[in-house]
Amino acid sequence: MENKNRLLSSDIISIFGTGISEIALLSLVYSITKSEIDTSLMVSIRLTASILVFVVIGWLTARFNMRAICISSDLFRAVTIFLAVFVNNIYLLFFISFLLSFFSGLNISIRSVAYQVFISSEERVAFISKQQFYYGLLSISSPLIAGFLINMISIRFLFLIESMCFILSIIFLLFISDWGTKIKEKDISMKYGGLEYIIKNNTQRNILLFRISILTAMVSYQVISTYIVTSNYTTISFLFSRPYSFSFSDLIAYFSFLASVSMLFGSYLSGCYFTISRIKKSFFLGSLLIAIGSILWAMPLSRVVLLYYTLGTMLIFIGLSFLRISLYTSGQELTPEKYFARIISSSDAISRSYQSAFGIIIIWLIPLLGSSVLFVFFAMCSLSSVFVANKISADVENKLTLK
Repeated sequence: MENKNRLLSSDIISIFGTGISEIALLSLVYSITKSEIDTSLMVSIRLTASILVFVVIGWLTARFNMRAICISSDLFRAVTIFLAVFVNNIYLLFFISFLLSFFSGLNISIRSVAYQVFISSEERVAFISKQQFYYGLLSISSPLIAGFLINMISIRFLFLIESMCFILSIIFLLFISDWGTKIKEKDISMKYGGLEYIIKNNTQRNILLFRISILTAMVSYQVISTYIVTSNYTTISFLFSRPYSFSFSDLIAYFSFLASVSMLFGSYLSGCYFTISRIKKSFFLGSLLIAIGSILWAMPLSRVVLLYYTLGTMLIFIGLSFLRISLYTSGQELTPEKYFARIISSSDAISRSYQSAFGIIIIWLIPLLGSSVLFVFFAMCSLSSVFVANKISADVENKLTLK
């Protein structure tokens, strides 16, 4: 087996373990606290951990090779999730969730570099297509498997399975060699080297602003929908689960599964619909779908509320797929090649910092304004982002005209 296939096998096992751990931890927190605030806070804590990755990754890659970092992060994940078996304290569970998110983010970043080393230019498209197919399949199946196993065995036994997944991932990594070289000390600061260019260049500012608007939609959905489902779990289960048992983990797994399917479907649609000459329409349609989906989530409780939530989730994530591909294409087209790596890394640092802070702000605003008001507000924000998208698409059209 080639290095790239060993890495992909390790990646698949690792991502599966990460996927079921998210559902299991949310379910455990809810079973202990019965609190919608605490359950929603778990989502924000996971987002906060992503900041730390971009703070330390330059320092780590200057001192350790990438294979060692990947193996170590998987080992720490295996130990951390194993400890969750014995934990009943909510604050320790928050800390465990933070550590898991940090090591997962670190692992993903390092693996991305490894794929660049192991895959040649000629086979890159075919291999990445296969990789994304497996990722999409896992994002759909992991929540379903997690919900099934929680009902069949127990949440804590599921943590043991997750720990074994990370151990298996390490075994594949042990057979991988020639994993690039360490980053030079002088290049550590390059992670933030594109910040000045983003601030001074109007096009890059617009791209960053639109990226932040996409994150706003994603974080708003993740936090507010978790709050709504948690606070109305009893009502929803009473209305729709008779005569079947409908647990909280089933409900969380259902919406996670739905979001994953919608993202895959949206990516397929955008691939069929999207061309660079129609980028303006793609931006508008994505923003419109997110706005409509947010309005559906703002609907009051009724016998058809699950239908509203289902359609709302589908529209939000199909819209996000359109926006993600449109923004990615625009960034590739409009960003100077010599600045590209530094601009992307600086944009990542800014976006993840915003993502983490915004999640905490949403938690604070929900009791003050209510979930429905917030969803309506973010629907309006999604529509207003079209003005920024128009500027980006105009820049793309101008560049195509010059060509």
